[in-house]
Amino acid sequence: MADFLRFIVRRAKLASQTLMLVTLLLGLRVLVEELDWEFVEISSLLTALVSGGIFVVALVVAGTLSDYKESERVPAEMVAALSSIHTDATMFKKEKPQFDLAGLERRLGNVVQAFKDDLGTPGARACLAAVNDISVSFAEMDRLEVIATYISRLRGEQSAMRKSVLRVYHI
Repeated sequence: MADFLRFIVRRAKLASQTLMLVTLLLGLRVLVEELDWEFVEISSLLTALVSGGIFVVALVVAGTLSDYKESERVPAEMVAALSSIHTDATMFKKEKPQFDLAGLERRLGNVVQAFKDDLGTPGARACLAAVNDISVSFAEMDRLEVIATYISRLRGEQSAMRKSVLRVYHI
């Protein structure tokens, strides 16, 4: 219920702001007409120009909309990949007690921290290096003779995470 109320309040706030802006613009239009300050004659050329401008703005907005959708999906994909790697590594630790699970957890934490830092610093690319650093733990698993198909699956999760990070860098 509280989420629904927040949703309604946000929509009401947006509607009231839009109403104020439209009222202000209409007031300016009436003022310009009353004071005879119109410097552009209304013609079919003007309406075509306005229509063209709206069309171009719509194209730009449509192009960025897919980026917004993508940016909503990326964090969930990264969390899923990190969780999958951690869960499997925890199971490997039970079979191979000499596996350095704490080191892998530290590397996974570095990925999250580097991702947050990269979002706050324009041009930073530390998260990609942190994702690649997870390979050290996979090499250790290989040395401990963990089944290759499991390691391959973990590398697939790492690859999916790398792809998500690269998408964020592109956006």
